[in-house]
Amino acid sequence: MSDKKEIIRLAAIETFANKGFYFSTTDLIAEKAGVAVGTIYNYFKNKQDILEYICQVEFEKRKAFFDELQKQDLDPVEKIRKIIQKHFDEVRENPLLVKIILRERQNTDSYSTKNSGLKIIITEVLKEGMEEEKLREANPSILATIIFGAIEAVMGEYLESYEENNPKPEIFDEALMNIIKLLEKGVIIS
Repeated sequence: MSDKKEIIRLAAIETFANKGFYFSTTDLIAEKAGVAVGTIYNYFKNKQDILEYICQVEFEKRKAFFDELQKQDLDPVEKIRKIIQKHFDEVRENPLLVKIILRERQNTDSYSTKNSGLKIIITEVLKEGMEEEKLREANPSILATIIFGAIEAVMGEYLESYEENNPKPEIFDEALMNIIKLLEKGVIIS
């Protein structure tokens, strides 16, 4: 049962990325998934529900990764590095997700709730680091917003290169290195 839901999710990612949310229909998604349109409605109310599910799945992947990180004895900047690396690895593996995340966020409340979940995770790590006096005092939410904004900007730059048929996946490694350097120089207590 969940296999069909996953097939529909993957077909919707491709359809939304190529056609855009507005021009995508459940008929197109069903055709791409190789299922009847009625099958889609066994799992989702409408295409909006599918888009929100896509965001939910992506957030849950990152949350599960974060939960595993919390079991490890890592300093806060190393946790953030691993979180960002995981996120970049996910979008590098599936550039179509970048299109959806950046272009369709205005079409779903889930984007702000689920995708900013990455920001919430980073905020939590920053708070912990400040409470443990490993990081300088700052507003963790604002600092996480800055980091999240940098992540989105890098994704946008990657998407542009991908759409020009000149993908530059190395941008993720460079961005990660620079974000971590900023954190190390700016927030770590020496």
